[in-house]
Amino acid sequence: LSSRRRHTRLQGDWSSDVCSSDLGISNTTSSFGPLPLDLTVFGMPNCLSRVDPASTSFVLGTNNSAVYSLGLPNNPGLAGIQIYTQALVLDPVTNAFGGVMSDAAVGLVGIY
Repeated sequence: LSSRRRHTRLQGDWSSDVCSSDLGISNTTSSFGPLPLDLTVFGMPNCLSRVDPASTSFVLGTNNSAVYSLGLPNNPGLAGIQIYTQALVLDPVTNAFGGVMSDAAVGLVGIY
C-alpha cells in the first residue's frame, strides 16, 4: 500500500514557535461537551475549541510558521472521512493560559 501525506501550515504573529496540532473526527461534540467550546474558563478569552482532539501532536516551527504532516494509507475504506484540525499555539504573553487557538480546518479523505 502506498500512502499520501496531508500537510497543514500554521502561520501567525505569536511569540513562540511551539504548538500542538489536534486532529479529530468531530466538530460538534467532544469529551468536554458540545463544540465550539469557549475556553475563557481556562484563561483563554476569545478562544474556541472547535475540534474533538482524538490525536494531538507537538510541532516545532521557525519564524512564526510551522508545518504539520499526516500520512494516510491509500485505503478505500477511509474514503469520505472528514478529519478536523486545529492548533494550540503557545504564546506566554497573550493570556493567563499562555496560548491561543487557531481557526479550525477540515480535510476530506479521498482515494487516488
